[in-house]
Amino acid sequence: MHATGQPTDAPAQRRFQLTRYFSLTSLAGVLLTMLGLSWVYQHETQVRLIAHEEHANANLTAMFANTVWDRHHAIAHLRGADTPDTRESLLAQPGYAALREDVRKVMRGLSVVKVKLYNSRGVTIFSTDEKQVGELKRDNPGLQRALEGAMTSQLVHRDRMDTFEGTVTDVDLVSCYLPLRRPGQPDTVDAVVEVYSDVTEQVQAGRTAQWRVVSAVLAALAVLYLFLLVLVRRAARTIQLQQDEHAAQAAKISYQAFHDGLTDLPNRASFLKQLQALTAKGQAGTLALMYIDLDRFKPVNDQLGHAAGDALLCMAAQRMLQGLRRGDQVFRVGGDEFTALLPCVAQPEQAEVLAQRLVAKMAEPFEVLGETVYVGATIGLALFPVDGATPDELLRAADGAMYQAKVQGRGRFAFASTTARPAPPPQASARPIRIFCTSEVPS
Repeated sequence: MHATGQPTDAPAQRRFQLTRYFSLTSLAGVLLTMLGLSWVYQHETQVRLIAHEEHANANLTAMFANTVWDRHHAIAHLRGADTPDTRESLLAQPGYAALREDVRKVMRGLSVVKVKLYNSRGVTIFSTDEKQVGELKRDNPGLQRALEGAMTSQLVHRDRMDTFEGTVTDVDLVSCYLPLRRPGQPDTVDAVVEVYSDVTEQVQAGRTAQWRVVSAVLAALAVLYLFLLVLVRRAARTIQLQQDEHAAQAAKISYQAFHDGLTDLPNRASFLKQLQALTAKGQAGTLALMYIDLDRFKPVNDQLGHAAGDALLCMAAQRMLQGLRRGDQVFRVGGDEFTALLPCVAQPEQAEVLAQRLVAKMAEPFEVLGETVYVGATIGLALFPVDGATPDELLRAADGAMYQAKVQGRGRFAFASTTARPAPPPQASARPIRIFCTSEVPS
């Protein structure tokens, strides 16, 4: 097939995938929602658990201060060369065993698994885990705040911990630092008690409730997502249909703007655009322009009617395409006027051969609405850039050559350049230039 000179379409824009966009953003939104909900639920659970244990441990500390600390507060003030704050000296104090027994009684039946006492210097003066007695913890932030009179708590996890009852593993604990007031001096912090409460069951119950809530919300979001997905997919299909219709309409309008509605050849606008492009990038001696005029079109149109004239134009257009090379471009630029762009023409002889072949092809009879008619064509040839360095100059040269050929006699071709080979005279065997109906064609 011959190229028809249709302008190259712009690259198709990538279509917006509404369903894909909705799916990705919705899934991301659901994921972020679930992560946020999980974090908020876990945070709130921990805050409430810590607050509950703080309250319980505060009551425990008050009871400890009233029942135990009154009898044992002197252990917090042992200091000097004879009684240094060492593990051995602290464990050797006469009241240490009694303090340990009193602490055991207070802890009995409670969720408290460990108790530690610190003096005002940050030394561990008592611990249910005796290996920790004598340790210096003055840099502990919780201990520092408790020495200032504030109660602090935090949720911690221990893979292993020694308690009164033995060693426990994989436990969740609330650690509370609570100030102990000196008897008779409520504004003075005499020591700090650290209480570890076992909240493993509460934490596990909270996690179970957390996943139940998260699962319920996830199920609700999944139902909502599927419902919205159905709506979005229907909307996407509707939008896609509208876009396809608009694209098809735009393509049709663009095609009609650059094509002849009768012959379906590219029109004058397309011709000028292609000529501009080829001359802009072409090299000397690589482009020829044909200006083609049908010789006997008006009598056919007048005698046989417009329908016959239209049919003749369509058949002439197809015959021109058949008479030229693959890659040559044919255009309808007026009523019975056509042009052809012939790329890759290095010598005038090549254009001459094509013009001779096309003249002979157009001289053959046409069957139009049951009638045989003879038309013929006259062609003007212009070479780039010999006959014109710009599209306008080249077009005027080809048009002028066509009219010169008509003056010499129709059914022939002529070059615009005086350096090109002159067109040969019509062959003696060529048919007379007139119209014959079927009954008038000579035998």
